Amino acid sequence: MATKHIERRLLLSVGICAALLIIVASIFVLDRATMEHIHDMAIALPFELIVFLKILGEPTPYVIVSSFVLLFCGIVYLNTGFSFSEFRIPARAFFIILAAISPWLIAKILEISFGRPLPGLYLAGGIYAFHPFKAGTDFASFPSEHAAVATAMATAFSILIPAYRPTFFFLAIIISMSRLVIGLNYPGDILAGMILGMITVVWLNAMFDRFAIELRADKRRLR
Repeated sequence: MATKHIERRLLLSVGICAALLIIVASIFVLDRATMEHIHDMAIALPFELIVFLKILGEPTPYVIVSSFVLLFCGIVYLNTGFSFSEFRIPARAFFIILAAISPWLIAKILEISFGRPLPGLYLAGGIYAFHPFKAGTDFASFPSEHAAVATAMATAFSILIPAYRPTFFFLAIIISMSRLVIGLNYPGDILAGMILGMITVVWLNAMFDRFAIELRADKRRLR
């Protein structure tokens, strides 16, 4: 068991290092060429689809729904004494709230710290270099907060409902890539955001396990 745990951590570390190298290579080699190519292709997505994918890449809907679930559980418990804890519902809702807010907040801090200009500034005026701690939405490209939240939610829901893991990550990729198509993030930004979202939720899950907060439903209770 200990050997498998060490091997898993080693593989995770190697994967993260490889992804970081790819991000650095993308910044210096791939990002500008990719954005120029996408700009030349002039891909136009339906406005309604853009708005829908944008909302799914923000923490707000997940926080609102999970908060209502917690509120409902609290009201039922106060009025009837029935606790949903045996079905892990409050713990799951709280986990989703943290999984939505944490990567978004970290991404916001990193965006300010790196100060990477949006692709539009490069396409319009050749502005590409990082401007650390430069305020303004025009310098908030790295990492992609939408990719971070989308991947975080895919990871969180995969932990809670493993059977639908491919579907969750497929949706996360669609949400993340939409930011590339509409010209709001470079490929490196998206990859960095996806790694950030995944690592954050894996860490949160480890913290829940450390404090013995069970997230997975007891199959015997559901039969």
